Amino acid sequence: MELAPVVLFCYNRLSLLQQTVACLQQNPLAADSTLIVFVDGPKNTPDDLQKVQAVRDFVKQITGFKNLIIHESITNSGLAKSVIAGVSQVFESYDRAIIMEDDLLCTSDFLLFMNQSLARYADDPLICSVTGYIYPFQIPNAYTKDVLLIPRGSSWGWGTWKDRWQKTDWEVQDFASFLASPDQKREFTKAGPDLLPMLIKQRHGMIQSWAVRWTYHHYKTGTYCLHPTKSKITHLGYDGSGTNEHSLKGGEMHETPVVLPDILLPDDAVIRNVYHYFSPSLYRRVINWHRYNINPFTLV
Repeated sequence: MELAPVVLFCYNRLSLLQQTVACLQQNPLAADSTLIVFVDGPKNTPDDLQKVQAVRDFVKQITGFKNLIIHESITNSGLAKSVIAGVSQVFESYDRAIIMEDDLLCTSDFLLFMNQSLARYADDPLICSVTGYIYPFQIPNAYTKDVLLIPRGSSWGWGTWKDRWQKTDWEVQDFASFLASPDQKREFTKAGPDLLPMLIKQRHGMIQSWAVRWTYHHYKTGTYCLHPTKSKITHLGYDGSGTNEHSLKGGEMHETPVVLPDILLPDDAVIRNVYHYFSPSLYRRVINWHRYNINPFTLV
């Protein structure tokens, strides 16, 4: 099996990064995997310079992988620009990749699951990406497979292929026509009514999110992200040092074998439950109506 490189994005959070790396090192496939680390540059403060330097010093000492490649940015790009540019750079040399950020923990079989999924579904036109994380929504009792499909990109312990990534329109050039179409907006929000406000805020420069544009690419191509039904990723928590607010929750991880079916199709009941999990409160929907002209009663 061809092993995908592990691409790790970090900045100035040394203690969190150390835990992320320790989890990756516990994966048996780490010894045969290339680790590519992108360290964002410091902001112009003495405290930040010291924190980023501590991360750079630690990264140089990482062991347990077949190869270690380090990219250090001179300037501070922020997470969104770093991920888009970094993953694009990786795909100049590889046809698939596994991506982690510096505040995630993984199971010791995470790399096995990800590599097997990337190998099994490389030619599946329905699957745009894979992830080791599952949102803590209610999976229908009638659903019995070990993996499922959601029309929403994941930013926690995920992976994709070069051909999917390189077709992404990061400028969302059709945004105006999309915004004018109720049918398109309704289709886009099948994976959660929170997506439309996020995309609008991103296009207006209010947030810097690569992930919502990645999800928009899934929508435009009619593709899905593959998830395990039991998570192999969790989040280290929120200490105020991150760049984005998260509506997601970390939870219990499971080191259990996963059976990957040859053919995997989306399940309507699963997608309905995901929609409800990501549904904002009525209060939040009313705020979005006033701020972004999103009618709270048309996307429920």
